[in-house]
Amino acid sequence: MELTSPTFFLSLTALFFLHWFSPRSLRAGWLLLGSYLLYALWDLRFIPVLIGSTLLDFSLGTLIDREQKQGRRKLLVIVSLVSNLGILALFKYANFFLGIYSNAAERIGIPAMSASLEIFIPLGVSFYTFHSISYVVDIYRRKIPACRSFLEYALYVSFFPKLISGPIERTENFLTQLRAERIFLWEDFFQALKLMLYGLFLKLCVGDRLSYVTDKVFKAYETAPTLELWIGYYAYSIQIYADFFGYTMIATGAARLFGIRLSANFLNPYLSASPQEFWRRWHITLSSWFRDYVYLPMGGNRKRVYLNLMVTMGLAGLWHGANLKFVFWGLFHGVLVCLQRLFLGDATKLAGWKRWIGIPVTFHLVSFGWLFFKAKDIHTAFGYASRMLEVPSLPPLMQAPMVAWCLILIGTWGVCLLLTKIFDLMPIGNFRERIYVGIPVRGGILGLLLFIVVLLGVANAQPFVYFYF
Repeated sequence: MELTSPTFFLSLTALFFLHWFSPRSLRAGWLLLGSYLLYALWDLRFIPVLIGSTLLDFSLGTLIDREQKQGRRKLLVIVSLVSNLGILALFKYANFFLGIYSNAAERIGIPAMSASLEIFIPLGVSFYTFHSISYVVDIYRRKIPACRSFLEYALYVSFFPKLISGPIERTENFLTQLRAERIFLWEDFFQALKLMLYGLFLKLCVGDRLSYVTDKVFKAYETAPTLELWIGYYAYSIQIYADFFGYTMIATGAARLFGIRLSANFLNPYLSASPQEFWRRWHITLSSWFRDYVYLPMGGNRKRVYLNLMVTMGLAGLWHGANLKFVFWGLFHGVLVCLQRLFLGDATKLAGWKRWIGIPVTFHLVSFGWLFFKAKDIHTAFGYASRMLEVPSLPPLMQAPMVAWCLILIGTWGVCLLLTKIFDLMPIGNFRERIYVGIPVRGGILGLLLFIVVLLGVANAQPFVYFYF
């Protein structure tokens, strides 16, 4: 179920009390059962795929850990990789590759199957297969021992706050916290409530409200005034950030209720001064996963650097969705990072006027890439971009309310950045400095956020943007 739904929060409350009022030996079991039940509410067909994947990699991880012969260990890890990537290929990419084959066959005159396969796509499959791959590969590299408890490993894979939206946790970080003597702390409880409230505000009151603007503009891009196209361009950049960051904050807060701290996934990415820095601030756990399990094994910075970057970013784009527009998006970012390395070197250390120039330039480059997320295909994205270059004209008077409403929402998002400093919600980095205000003021702000969420968000919630990817 959606992390923004009333049903989820009722289930979360029940699980919270079951967890903390149960003996320590039963708490992990309650969390695993609750995770499976919440996942099953989406679709019962998802459960066998999740459990089957979990059983397979738990068994293979144990065998790899015990095996001493390198050849057999390598064979076992290959079996795991083929199995996990096979799950992704079957459920998420079967129709994508079938379409490519059909189009190629038609071009050379070979009869090919044109109908698509009726295959359901389990939610979160891209996330939990990456959890499984990192677990098995780390055992193979002897970075971690195999988990001896199936219950603990199953909970690592399927822990409900991160199951369908990330962050992509590393085994050691999660299991260390799970095995620790976790006790209920009021500090964790109140911080969890702040995280979830702020996440709900971002997701429901900023991201979802902006979706009405972007949906309207992108559907009518061929006839919409140029000014509206630019508004939709900026609005979607803010929408996707507010939606994803907000959802992640809800997940982080839900995990914190049980004494588990998930990894940071965002760090003010739109304050990045270069493409490389952007990927160190946006979807951080995914970026680090591709770095450790794709880029570095291919050679990293030692050899074929630019090829390694392009392949890694292309695969990162394909991970987001079974569509050529996502591959193009990934390759576009790969080109940006390659050009940066070629002409600027390590641009993460830019300072002074270079940084002030780099931030807006990077933001506009990233925003151009988001066109391929929102548009239905590559042709539409380029068509939208080309129309933005036309000489602008003032929109009709009837469009003024939409423009004003969009600008108000963008201003609201700016206020959200200020709130991260007031409530210390940005976990690490150069922009963590907190703004101190009195407890009554902070309480009033939280009350106002709750009122706005109930007023604007609850009744008109939109699906999580990344569900489509």
